[in-house]
Amino acid sequence: MRQVKVMIGVLSFLCMLSFFITTAEAAKIEAEPNNVKEKATSIKLLEEVEGSITNNSDVDFYRVSLSTKGTFRVHSILGNEFDTNRNYYESYKLHLYNASGQLIQTSTAYGAYLENELFYFQKIEAVLEKGTYYIAVQVTNNQFTFNNEPYLLLQEFNDGKVSITSLKSNVVSPQPTNKTIKWTAKAKGVDLQYKFSVYSNKKWTTLQNYSSKSSLNWTPNKAGKYKVKVTVRNTVSGKTVSKESSYTVFKPSDFSIVSFTANKKSPQIQGTTITYTVKTKGSYLEYRYRVYEKGKWYTAKNYSSKKSYSTFPYYTGTYKVAVDVRQKGTNKVKTKITTLTIKEAPAYRMNLNYDYSKNSASFFIDNNGSKTLTVNKIQLYNGNKVIYSYSPKNWTVKGQGSKTFTFKPKNRLATFNSSTYSKITYTYDGIKHTGKLY
Repeated sequence: MRQVKVMIGVLSFLCMLSFFITTAEAAKIEAEPNNVKEKATSIKLLEEVEGSITNNSDVDFYRVSLSTKGTFRVHSILGNEFDTNRNYYESYKLHLYNASGQLIQTSTAYGAYLENELFYFQKIEAVLEKGTYYIAVQVTNNQFTFNNEPYLLLQEFNDGKVSITSLKSNVVSPQPTNKTIKWTAKAKGVDLQYKFSVYSNKKWTTLQNYSSKSSLNWTPNKAGKYKVKVTVRNTVSGKTVSKESSYTVFKPSDFSIVSFTANKKSPQIQGTTITYTVKTKGSYLEYRYRVYEKGKWYTAKNYSSKKSYSTFPYYTGTYKVAVDVRQKGTNKVKTKITTLTIKEAPAYRMNLNYDYSKNSASFFIDNNGSKTLTVNKIQLYNGNKVIYSYSPKNWTVKGQGSKTFTFKPKNRLATFNSSTYSKITYTYDGIKHTGKLY
């Protein structure tokens, strides 16, 4: 005999019916003894309940309170074996009582398929006022012997309310003509139906009448400014709410790339922030930025409305940067490519000493990079005033090397003091740089 975890497996089925339930792990467990309403197990509205029929004379009572008027439903499924569920489902019933103990309704049976297997349920549905009610699970046919048969109770409550959480399209406006756009509405409530309408040419047209389907596939074939509206109604109370969203549809047209430039000229050193900007002609355009690095292209920034892209490359070499331009939602792409050379950033330690008594200076360079460093000019400053300038010849230090150079001013630097600083102009890997030493 096939075994089945009915209490767990039924959840997938019930979710398809949009029942308001919790997970099986969070279910309320029956508290015995609860064979009379005065000892009923208290449950919350919409709470899932696990219980068992211990024998043929067992009756299980549950107490639930409603804070407002509405349509109350309770469903039950019995047994942990397929055969038990099929054979026993008409041997027990659910009974609904009011607070005074008067019987309101007795359940009826129905079947539903789950993964190609037919399961049987008992169901009660009633319109109830605010108040306290009792649900009883009871054997009504002694054809079969019950021995701790498990069951699951699932509740649903419709208070007639309805509200719309969102109305969204799968692609943002604007989009081209003849493109299918999926609209999805999300709403709060039970027993809801959805109607979708579109406003164009000063009138509303219903595209999808009331149904349980909460989405719409819309393919506009004319350009224009549209409004898409969903109206959601509660089928029990008849209450409706609506939500609108504006949407632009355009006819694809020609476009062009005027320029694609960087804010800094090539070459630059590693880690320099560079911003690329594209100028175009056309409407409803979007831009993608790609970089060719180490033998392959990769997308640095996917399609968006951004007309600029910033990067700070760390690898040396020649880069290609491309911008791809297209009209939103279309496949026609135009591309412009620019190149950029990145060179090694200098890494060094420098030190300048001046001996006033001997009127001589020494300049130490420790080049920690891999390229040659060449000093072009040394300037000494007091504040903004240049007190000495010197342009050396052949002051070069190869990568991973160090040297000390000396020079002798023509006259003693009488104004040299503790606040004097130097500005060094040097060339490294073909790029001229300026640094300060204090």
